[in-house]
Amino acid sequence: MNCQNCEQELANAQEVVEAVQPEVEAKSVVKSSKKPSVPYIAAFVSVCLLALGYVLMWVFNAFLGGAGVANASFIESTWGRVAVCLVYSTILAPAIVAVIYAYKLYRDSKTDTGIKVSRIAILPKLLYFFSVFSCIDMGVAMFMCILGSSIVGIGDIANNYDIISEVVDFWGYAGIGIADKLHAMQDGTGAVIVTVLFGLVSFAVAVGNIIVYNNVKNYYETLVATAEGSQYDKGNKPPYILAFVFAGLDVVFAVLALISGAWIEAVIKLALAGYLASHALVFKEVHTELRKTSVE
Repeated sequence: MNCQNCEQELANAQEVVEAVQPEVEAKSVVKSSKKPSVPYIAAFVSVCLLALGYVLMWVFNAFLGGAGVANASFIESTWGRVAVCLVYSTILAPAIVAVIYAYKLYRDSKTDTGIKVSRIAILPKLLYFFSVFSCIDMGVAMFMCILGSSIVGIGDIANNYDIISEVVDFWGYAGIGIADKLHAMQDGTGAVIVTVLFGLVSFAVAVGNIIVYNNVKNYYETLVATAEGSQYDKGNKPPYILAFVFAGLDVVFAVLALISGAWIEAVIKLALAGYLASHALVFKEVHTELRKTSVE
């Protein structure tokens, strides 16, 4: 037996182990730990709360006359409320799937990690899809605000400020009670400026929502690829600051919804705020770990 050959084989084996070790470590970061950190727990709770919010929407919108739900005033019929529930069930379903697969990832992080992460990633894809449609709605609202004086006198719009109340009503926040106050305000150049700015800001927020959910969606796709064996790129930039900004805006909308009596909408907005904030922290934690074994 040639000991020199044995030593050479051992050296070769060691090189192979060292070569694959970074990849193994990179994959393990995507997998759930038996002791998840606070951001992971918060992310899980936020998705559970989001699913609960849409279940409550079904119960109260379809069977209890829409109490507590942020429906626009033109949605008055039972069929209209049921249609709203059906539309938002496309978010409820992936939220439940995300909860199930997040739990599976926690229980068994050694098998089918890529599949589990990809199932969890369905939810941000749907949230991105809805943010696009919301942006279209806000585009119409912005167009109304810019038209300003040209649509005054149509229907109940007596001045430019009434356009703002129409948009707020479309959000389902008519219960805030600003319609009468705005209706009584004097029209003029100031009203036009305020209304146009309101429309522009509303549209800007909608565009920002698209950006932040697109970033979350894209980063999940990166994590799926990493879990399936791809090398993590140090140039990846997980959503962080923007996620916190829009989490704060969701909290503001939750407060407005609560004031207007739409407490179910408040639950959903708080869940979305928690979702964005917790994911920002989770992504930062994952990114920090993956950078240790990533490529340039």
